[in-house]
Amino acid sequence: MKFLFVNLRARLLSAATPSGVRHTILVAVATSALCLIHATTAEGPAGEGYSALPAGMVRLWDTRRAYGAGLNMNMAAAWGERDRWHRIADGKTPERVEYDVVLEGPNFHFNITWRPDGYISGPVLYAKTGDDAAPGRHNLLYRGYCTPKKGLWDGGANLGYIQVLKNTAAEIVVRSQGREGKRDGITHLTADYRVQAGKPWLEITPVNQCSWIGMHGESRFNVCPGLLPDDQDFVYDSMRNPAGHTMWTPEGARMLYDFIMDDDTIWLMAITPAAPDSDPASNHMPLSYRKQRFLVATQKDGYHAGWSRIGEGPCDNIVSAPYGVFLGRKIAIGVLRIGYWHYQKVDADVSKDSNVTINWRVAYSKAIRSSPFQPDGAWHPMHPGKWRLVCLIGDDFHTVPVTIGNTDTAKTNLTFLAPASGRLEYVLFYLHDRSAETPTGFYTPMDIYREAIEGRPLR
Repeated sequence: MKFLFVNLRARLLSAATPSGVRHTILVAVATSALCLIHATTAEGPAGEGYSALPAGMVRLWDTRRAYGAGLNMNMAAAWGERDRWHRIADGKTPERVEYDVVLEGPNFHFNITWRPDGYISGPVLYAKTGDDAAPGRHNLLYRGYCTPKKGLWDGGANLGYIQVLKNTAAEIVVRSQGREGKRDGITHLTADYRVQAGKPWLEITPVNQCSWIGMHGESRFNVCPGLLPDDQDFVYDSMRNPAGHTMWTPEGARMLYDFIMDDDTIWLMAITPAAPDSDPASNHMPLSYRKQRFLVATQKDGYHAGWSRIGEGPCDNIVSAPYGVFLGRKIAIGVLRIGYWHYQKVDADVSKDSNVTINWRVAYSKAIRSSPFQPDGAWHPMHPGKWRLVCLIGDDFHTVPVTIGNTDTAKTNLTFLAPASGRLEYVLFYLHDRSAETPTGFYTPMDIYREAIEGRPLR
């Protein structure tokens, strides 16, 4: 895993920019002396232990250990000892927390871990699963910095400190800083992380030397809705691209969906619109890094995230990570689990403007925790709203808007007009926005974007 991850970084940023200049990647490794500066003890006194989250609040936990999970992306050890956790009381804002912390949102845990070495690491986001709120699928969020002298990548290895800036039942803000670097003008990569009561997303704001955030969720598909002319989606399918491929999304992208098969989850990355020259601190970055805002990178033989278990053979080339460029502005990561999206192989000839009916079946061959859907069983959309149907016909993707009403959520089939003629290979179907029938208080992806990025509260 470590070897593959380092190679991914090396492939990722060695690509040429439009100017033809190549940028080399170096992975910073902290020395043992640096590690000792902020060393933590292995264990603290046991706390009162984890309990179910009351509605309408968020909580900050001190796990009382420095687990050093890092790239293991496994909160199982900390969760297994959650009876030792200590809740940092409302109003308490310690300048330093010596052990791993967990910011608990309504439907996710955000785990900031200490590392005993200098390897690239970062906080990890987990969707909650089941009534016990156990952490499910990981999403490693690593900070990146494109240094000003030579355009080098630095992963922000390790942690310099964890500082609590705000801690109430309604809102928590924690600052996480990378250890001091000694190369090419690097000091500390630092970002603030914010969770809010009732909000199914995490907000990340760059503080110092944060060029972008990598979302290491692992998937096959990334989609930017409505980015292309005529309200068509930009779709990236790793199996239709070579291993080690990197691609900037077209300009104007504001949202990116990352579809996770083995936990029926959407990781939604939403960015703040900004002009390329809007952040002086980032103006040393190559222009392509500042204009397109999202970068997608594939990896050969990476973890397939369930895409090898849908009856179509090995998914041996995956989207290891999409990246979002900050340009000095915050990025939001939405967590949407169970019933928000669906993939189905069709493999049938269709004619433009003719009716096509798909009988929905579950593709993933294993049961997913807390999901009402069973392997090879029927599927149906769980949430009323404005959905988008992406059809791969021949070599082209076509997006068809579909409104799902309350009576449609129980239907295990969908009939639509074919947008083109040819071989319909597969479809992606996902919830995008609310309709008149979407329940009050329920967040669609566009609701997350409007509130987190545009500041327009859900009504």
